[in-house]
Amino acid sequence: MEFEGLIAKQVMVVMDESNLAFSSNETQEWLERNVEIEMMDAIADQFYSLSQGWPMGLELLKSLYLKNSHLNILGDESILTDYIHQEWLHNLGESDITLCRHVAILDCANGAYLNQVFKYESAETILSKLSSQHVYLTKDES
Repeated sequence: MEFEGLIAKQVMVVMDESNLAFSSNETQEWLERNVEIEMMDAIADQFYSLSQGWPMGLELLKSLYLKNSHLNILGDESILTDYIHQEWLHNLGESDITLCRHVAILDCANGAYLNQVFKYESAETILSKLSSQHVYLTKDES
């Protein structure tokens, strides 16, 4: 059956990156569930503005906020973007980048899950390789 037929029968939903980032309200809800302190709306807005609603960005900001009690991030974010492009992306294949994007939208995942859902043949191997290259970011559970 073609994609259009699956979509029409509501068996499949097509999502792009705009569907994967949290809205401002979803970011607020995520913060209420994941940060064990009372947050003012201004701080929640700052979390959203800095992360653009991307879950991994929220995780990184949460860690920073919990350690410092503030989000004083100054500078040009293009520096980070340039660093990622220069140090990581040119060393990664398209399948590596795609897998990173898939994992970024999930709270947690393992190779078997990624193989089944996203039809990888050996996601475990890719995850291991990315981890050894310090490209794969995970939450610190300590």
